[in-house]
Amino acid sequence: MRNAIVLFFFLSSTVLAGIEDYYMASAFKLKDSAPEFNQFYNGLIRQKLKELNQKRSCSKIVQKIRPVFGGAFKSKKIPLGILNKNLISYFPNIEDPQFFKDIYNKGLYKGLDKVTDLKRIFNIGGVYVGTDKFAHFFEIGGWYYDRYLKKMKLYKKLPFKKADLKARKELVQWGLSLEGTITGKWNKMLSYGDMEANYQGFLFYRSLCHGESPGLQKIDGHWTLVKDLDFRERVTPFLDDSYSLGDYNKRKWKKVRPRLLKLCSVLNEPTYQDLRSSYETFPYEGLNTKMIKRLIQSGQAPRVSHFSLESVCETEGSYEDGGLNSDLGISLPGKKDPKISLKATLIDDRTLNPENIEIHDRGNLISWTGGLLPLYRYFSLKKNDGSWTDPNKEPFSFQVVSLAKKAFSFPIKASSSFVNGRYITGNLKDDIIVTSIMSIHQKRGAFYFFRKKGEDYEFLKKMETKDFNIPGQYGLLKHQRFSKDGKWMTFYARGTQEGSGVYLYNFETEKTFVLSRYNDKHPTFNEKGDKIFFHWQLGGNSTEKSGYDFELSYLGYIKLSFSGNNVKWKRILLDKPKKDFYNYQKHPVPYPGTNLVFSHGRVHPSKGGMKLFVRSLLKPEKKWSLKLSSFENIKLNRTKHPSASFGSNGLYFVGRNKKEKNNRVYFLSPEVIKRIDTHIKMNI
Repeated sequence: MRNAIVLFFFLSSTVLAGIEDYYMASAFKLKDSAPEFNQFYNGLIRQKLKELNQKRSCSKIVQKIRPVFGGAFKSKKIPLGILNKNLISYFPNIEDPQFFKDIYNKGLYKGLDKVTDLKRIFNIGGVYVGTDKFAHFFEIGGWYYDRYLKKMKLYKKLPFKKADLKARKELVQWGLSLEGTITGKWNKMLSYGDMEANYQGFLFYRSLCHGESPGLQKIDGHWTLVKDLDFRERVTPFLDDSYSLGDYNKRKWKKVRPRLLKLCSVLNEPTYQDLRSSYETFPYEGLNTKMIKRLIQSGQAPRVSHFSLESVCETEGSYEDGGLNSDLGISLPGKKDPKISLKATLIDDRTLNPENIEIHDRGNLISWTGGLLPLYRYFSLKKNDGSWTDPNKEPFSFQVVSLAKKAFSFPIKASSSFVNGRYITGNLKDDIIVTSIMSIHQKRGAFYFFRKKGEDYEFLKKMETKDFNIPGQYGLLKHQRFSKDGKWMTFYARGTQEGSGVYLYNFETEKTFVLSRYNDKHPTFNEKGDKIFFHWQLGGNSTEKSGYDFELSYLGYIKLSFSGNNVKWKRILLDKPKKDFYNYQKHPVPYPGTNLVFSHGRVHPSKGGMKLFVRSLLKPEKKWSLKLSSFENIKLNRTKHPSASFGSNGLYFVGRNKKEKNNRVYFLSPEVIKRIDTHIKMNI
């Protein structure tokens, strides 16, 4: 238990070290510093021997020597003392005025303002070794040695060489399980380099009291170091994390991979290439390295080649052509979708972070979410000259409704749908707005109904899970959308007793139908009312896992067959899921009077932003990406959240141009949509 507690603090202090440091160091030629390290550490040992009780056994002497190497808290700091006594080369040498110029010239990223986050790396015997490895060498190497002594007692009836080999093999297996459960879990990765440092540290401790010529011998009644520690005998290429690599968990790799992408230029550095060549012909390969390689080949230890800089840079460069991105573990679609170039009109550039646009069928009223918490709904009216009024917050008050529950302390006004009141109030002329509000933790949500009264809106009612006969006290209800006649409302739920799903509610009979039990989201009626489009999300905040550290998402629709107030349905996917194939299409919007379905999506989990896509139901497997710019010829580099009404009033979306960091509201006119429809009909 004590070792586990010490290990926690030890690893907490080392998590900033990364493989990127080793790759960056590989771009610099470092002078061999083994002589300085040997002199420094042998001096520590000899000084400690003078202070010890000479009557102790050799193994007890070793136990007393170990703290001089720094223990769990100073094992990394101790070697830095060498820099105070010797002029040796190391990375990153920020005191050298030429250093930052070299960083720039070599094309390396300049994340060096926090130099404490970078490990110091030295050339020791031809191997690039970071200060993090000294903690493993002297501290956990000591744990290995303790375990070795216990194993040797168990095998004392065996010949020494046979017992020694058996004990060392078991150490490697134990080290792998240790790295895969405790040490690797804290660091969010399994490091073969750390395991090599552990094992080499153990060999050093074993050499002090074991073998034909142990390093410690009693001379004239005093324990004496007769064989110096020589780091050149204890280094192997596996100590270089960029060579031995490691197995990252998904969360860690998501952070490391983008940083590696900034280091692809290292692969062309002569220093890096020479270092790799020397590693391949290195004269020494110990038991730990041999066993780890065999375990990887047999599948008993994780394969790690896809985490190398070579793999990251190669697959990143080839993903445009599709094929397997080995470091992501998934095949990407590539940039093969044909493009349609269009110009969009800017509607709003005042609202902070606009999202979730909705438009009235008349085409003269639009709404979107924006602002900081709590999020508000903003409304804008179309003027006679075609321009839009400045956005104003919702023309009604939610204070009429009790929001005393803690879940609504920071309400997010997620959407505001427009519908006539025929089935809600009994009056076709009533103009109704239904706004969904959800809690900041997205575990509770409700729909609030308001009726237009003069220039304002009056509160009608609130509907929660209980009003739809959904079991459980609360759940998240979101993205309400109405059929054109206002009789039916669809929405999706999450966090209820029954789980995720898409629902359909009849205002006339007050009956609820469960259309799907998948994590289907963003349900949207088409104009005819016989289809509800959705996207099926895996990963992210979904209740269904994707198997990766990023989302997968597929478009589909639910085909409806009505018989009075009853309905039958069938769930159909437009994007066919393929095993180990990346697909990300979300927020489908059918455009009235056409077979077009708009959406936003990605072609890579992390590279590039969202973009709008369009396809025709006549051939849904083929889609086009929209290459959008403003009428000022400013390219829109991120576009998402398309929205349309049941009227042919154009398409609205959220976009971001290359000159601004904030999202804006944009518009594609009905004439532009006709051009898109004509183009696609001619090319399917």
